[in-house]
Parts: sequence; structure tokens; C-alpha cells
Amino acid sequence: MVSNYSNETAFGIHNNVIKYTWIGYFLFVFLSSLIGDTLILVASIKLRAFKLHSFIVVCIQHIAVCDLMVSFTSVLPRLISLMAGGWVLGDALCAIGPFIMIYPVTVSLLLICLMTTSKLVILKFPSKSSYLTSNIGHVMCTFIWLSATNISVALFIVDKNDVAFDYRSYSCQYGFSSETWKWLRPLIALLNSIIPNLLVIGSTVPLVMYLVRARRHSKRSRGAVRWQGILTTFITAAVYSISAIPYAVYRFLESQAGGVQDPDSSYFRLAVSFLFLNTLSNFYIYLFTVLSFRNFVQVRFQTYTTYLSSFKYLGSTSTNGKET
Repeated sequence: MVSNYSNETAFGIHNNVIKYTWIGYFLFVFLSSLIGDTLILVASIKLRAFKLHSFIVVCIQHIAVCDLMVSFTSVLPRLISLMAGGWVLGDALCAIGPFIMIYPVTVSLLLICLMTTSKLVILKFPSKSSYLTSNIGHVMCTFIWLSATNISVALFIVDKNDVAFDYRSYSCQYGFSSETWKWLRPLIALLNSIIPNLLVIGSTVPLVMYLVRARRHSKRSRGAVRWQGILTTFITAAVYSISAIPYAVYRFLESQAGGVQDPDSSYFRLAVSFLFLNTLSNFYIYLFTVLSFRNFVQVRFQTYTTYLSSFKYLGSTSTNGKET
């Protein structure tokens, strides 16, 4: 298949300000995820730095792994393509790119859906929350990882060759050209996007009500932990919704109009940029909402700066010794 958007002259970025802004943005996304999600995994697995319900912590861990996958399968190739002015990673990687790129994005939504609904269950049925153990959390998250393969498998079975580089997004994209997608694509969207999004929204509204109540009792130690857990879940879900809306609107208008009139692809690129807010934001959300994690990061940062100061001092002393 030859993509409608594979023409660099028509769809490539020719404005250096836009190009370097996008490069800076995706570099920030990649580094935030690489450093932040690694810290999240280390803090939660090795050092138990998240003082939240164990089931929610498991969801946080799986979301962190998912964000790292998004960074390496989607953000990094896009960043390299932007710097190179086109696809330079080889035909093989372009051919498999869309199949591995869409997978963690799907998993991320399903994990956020699990996180919000489980938090609501924990709040509404506190006597039953003991059944939501960390082991049960890992089992349910594993089920999500397995079930989310349906879309990648469908892409491969319908037409594995329907892939080309898209200069609007500077990534290899699947074309959905086959007639099969006319009925299969809405079905997959229903299972992997529409229903999970409705569950996220339906869980978030009651969480806001619980958040208001929890803040009134936040001076109590147990109340403070509950307040943090609700706020963490709510902001995670809210940022995901905000990041997905522009792209969803673009695709809806495209389906209704038979192609959106966006000659310079500016709105499409803005919508794509918003998608990755979800990937870069989780570290900052936890830093802001989870006191135990914030303390962990502060201690590690202080230790690191102290070590650097000592190293510089020793280096300076050694240099002075040689000079004398």
C-alpha cells in the first residue's frame, strides 16, 4: 500500500520552529517516562514507597511498564524520524511498528479502566477490599495484557502489509484499507476503547464525590491515605481523558466528512501530541499526589546531590594536590 500521507513535500514539516518544538516535546516525553517510570517501578517493587492500597499499587506498576513500552515503541522512533527528516530505521521495523505501537496504548487504557473501577469498588465496599490483593491485581493485569493482543492480531490477519510511513505523524501507520475494517473496526473500538472509556468516566464521577468527602477528614492518618489514593486515581483518569479527546474528535470528524480539511496537518499533529500527555504525566501525578513517593524521590535526590558534591570536592582536592 502507498500511503496518502507519504509525500514529504505535501505533508512533511518544513517550519524549523514547529520541527524543533516537536523534537523537544517528544524528547521531554521520552526522558520523563524513562526516568520517571523507572523510579516508580524501583520505588514500588523494591522499596515499597507507595503507601496506597496494594491492588492500586499493582495497577500503577503495570501502567509504568506500559508507559515505558510506549516510549520505546512509539515516542523514540518518532523522535528519531523527526531528527532525520524521515524514516531511517529500516523497512522491517516500519513493517512491524504499527502492530507493536498500538498494543501498549490499548493496554494503558484498559489498565486505567481497571484502576478507576477497582478504586471505586474499594471505596464503596471497604469490607470486601481485602479480597483485592496484590496477587489478584497481577492476575487481572496479566489478563488485560493478554486480551489486548486482539487488535494487533486483527491488524496482522486482515492485511499485514497495509503499512506506510506517515509524514503527518512521522511514524509508520496502519492504513485500514481493507473492506473488512468497515465492520471489524467499530467492533474492536467498542471493546478496546468505547466501553473502557465509559467505565473510566462512570467511575471517575463518584470518585470526585468521595474526594470531596475525604478532604474533610484528611487530618486523620487513614483519611489522608484514602484522600491520596482517590486523588491519584482521579487525576490519572482525568489526564488520560484530556489526552485522548483531541485525537478522538479528529477521527470522528474524519469519518463524518470523508477526510478532514487539515492541509498543513497542524490539528492532527496537535492531537497526536496530546496523546502522549498520558505517557509523560504519571510520574508527575504520583510525585504531586502520593506523599510517600514524593519523600522517596526527595531522599534519593538529596543523596545524589550530596554524592556529586562530595565527588567534586574530592576531585578538586586531588587537583590541588597535584598542582602543589
